[in-house]
Amino acid sequence: MNPTPWWQGDQASYQALKAKYTKEAIEHLATYFHLNPEIIIYTEAATPRTFARYTARDRGVVGGIGQRIPTFGPFGFANRTPIKNLWLVGDSTHPGEGTAGVSYSALTVVRQISEN
Repeated sequence: MNPTPWWQGDQASYQALKAKYTKEAIEHLATYFHLNPEIIIYTEAATPRTFARYTARDRGVVGGIGQRIPTFGPFGFANRTPIKNLWLVGDSTHPGEGTAGVSYSALTVVRQISEN
């Protein structure tokens, strides 16, 4: 997906685009799960702007070869944080991107939690 539209326009157009994509995602998920407004208690959506802000990824690009050396692989975010009981997993944490990297990231955290 092209991240450019997320960076164009003012805050109101950004929020409208985010609401549109959120609505479409929920509608798509509703074809697989029983979803309605009474069931959905809270919704939080991330956009390329979100990923750029919290992961320092260029234009918020997710996946592929978008990471920089200072934030990739062994230089990525650690799974363990200084905050008690807060752990990080995913393609922005060590060991990095891809299904294997994300899965290993989760497995690492599960093992560390189990040892405590």
